[in-house]
Amino acid sequence: MRRGAVVAAFGLVIWALSRFTGSAGLHLISVGLIALPAIAWGVGARRARGAFTVTRRLSAHRVSVDERLELAVTILNRGPRRSSFLLVEDRLPPALGGRQRFVADRIPGGNAQTVAYAVTPHRRGRYSLPRLVLEASDPFDLTRVRLSSGEPVEVLVAPKVERLGGAPPGAFGAGRGESLSRQLYLAGDEFYTIREYQTGDDLRRIHWPSVARSGALMIRQDEAARRASAIVFLDTRTSLLGHDGDPPFERAVSATASLGALFLDNGYELKLASTDRPPRKVTEGALLDQLTVIGPSGTQYLGAGAVRSASDSATTLVLVTGVPGEMAMAPLLSLGAGFGRRLVVLVHRADPRTDSGEWRAAESRAVGAARTLRRAGWDVFILHPNSTLEEAWRHPIAASAS
Repeated sequence: MRRGAVVAAFGLVIWALSRFTGSAGLHLISVGLIALPAIAWGVGARRARGAFTVTRRLSAHRVSVDERLELAVTILNRGPRRSSFLLVEDRLPPALGGRQRFVADRIPGGNAQTVAYAVTPHRRGRYSLPRLVLEASDPFDLTRVRLSSGEPVEVLVAPKVERLGGAPPGAFGAGRGESLSRQLYLAGDEFYTIREYQTGDDLRRIHWPSVARSGALMIRQDEAARRASAIVFLDTRTSLLGHDGDPPFERAVSATASLGALFLDNGYELKLASTDRPPRKVTEGALLDQLTVIGPSGTQYLGAGAVRSASDSATTLVLVTGVPGEMAMAPLLSLGAGFGRRLVVLVHRADPRTDSGEWRAAESRAVGAARTLRRAGWDVFILHPNSTLEEAWRHPIAASAS
C-alpha cells in the first residue's frame, strides 16, 4: 500500500541521517519505521485470513433484458475483535454494469454487515459472476490484504418478453389450445396416441403395455379434442439480421420469445427451431434458456428441411426473419407449405433515423415481401429495430401494410 511504502521510505531517510550524524536515537527510530509496515502486514494478513465470510445473494438467477437485478453482499466477521475498514469489490461483467466497489464500516466481532445494490443488464447472455474480492487493512491502515471469497454465480439474461395478450391467430380457436377438429372413435378403447407421463396427468390413463416395452411411464391420450401445436422458427442468418448484439438480431430474438410465450400461455404445445437447430419441444423456461444463448448463423441457407418434415395441417407455423430479397421469397413460401395457419414477423435491418436511403430500399422490399406472403395466406407483421412487437400486434393491418 502507498502509505506503508511512504513510512518505510521515510524510515530509510532517517536511517541514512542517523548514519551521517551518528545518532543512536535516530537509528532506533529509523529501524522502527522500516519494520512497522512489515509487522503491520504480518499482523493484518494473519488476522484477515479466515476471519471473514462473504456471501452474495441474487434476487433471481434469470432476469430479462432491462429488468432490475438486485444483489446483496453479507460480510460476517468471525474474529473476536472489531475489524478495520473493508473494501469489497464485485467484478461484474460489463454487460451487468461492470465493477462494483463499496466500503464496509468497522464490523464488531461476531457480527455481520450487508450491502445491497442493483444493476440493470442491457444485453442477453449467460454470465458468470466471479468470486468477490475483499481488501482488509491493518489497524494503522499501512498495508492491505486482498482475499477472494464467496462462490462464482451464473446469471442468465433472457431476451425481453412482451406480453401480447389475447389469443394467437391460428387454426385453433377460442379455447386453451384445443383443436376445433374432432375425431370419432369406433370403440371406447381406441386412442389417438400415447405420450410420456407429465406431472399432473391422470394415473388411470397409464398405458401399461407401452410402459413394459419402453420402461417409462406412458399416458394414453384418447381425448376427442386434440391439443393445438405450433412451431416457432427463428431465422438466424447474418445476411438478414446481422450479428449477435445488433439491434435487428436482438429484436428478432425478443419477438421469438414473445410469440413463444403467447402460444404457451394459450395452452399450445410449442416447438422451437432455428436455422441451425431442428424443432424441439419446449416449455417457457426452456424457450428462454435456448434463446438466451442463441447466436447468428453464417450459412446462406434457410435450413428449413427439418421444419418442413414436421409440417401438419393442424400445426401453426411462426417465422421470425429479416426482410427477404426477391430471390429469397421462394424458400419462405415453400417453408409454409403443409402447415395450417402461418404467421411471419419481418424485422428491418435499417433504422429510419440513421440512413434514409437504405431505409427506403428496405421498406420497399418489406412492402413487396409482405404483399407476396399475404397473398400466399400468411399473417404478416413488420418490425423496425427500435419498434415493439406489442404495438404491431395491436395493429396488424397497419403493421402489414407499412
